[in-house]
Amino acid sequence: MISNKQLQILKAISEYIKANEISPTIREICKLVNLKSTATVSSHLVTLQKLGYIEKIQASPRAIRLTDDGKQTIAYQS
Repeated sequence: MISNKQLQILKAISEYIKANEISPTIREICKLVNLKSTATVSSHLVTLQKLGYIEKIQASPRAIRLTDDGKQTIAYQS
C-alpha cells in the first residue's frame, strides 16, 4: 500500500520529469514535497522501488524512472 507522502513524491517526480526531461535529485524532491530530510525521501524512494513504482540506477543521482505501475497509480489517484 502506498502512503499519501509516497504518492506525493511519485507525482512530484512525474511532474518534474515532464517539465525538465530529467529526473529530480533527492534534494530537489525534498523541496518539491516540503521535506527537510534527504534520508526520509531516500527511505520513501526505497519503498517505492520495492513496490515497483519506480526504478533507480545507482550510478547517477538523476536516475529515477517511473514504471508503468507508477504511471498507472498516478493516473488512478488523480
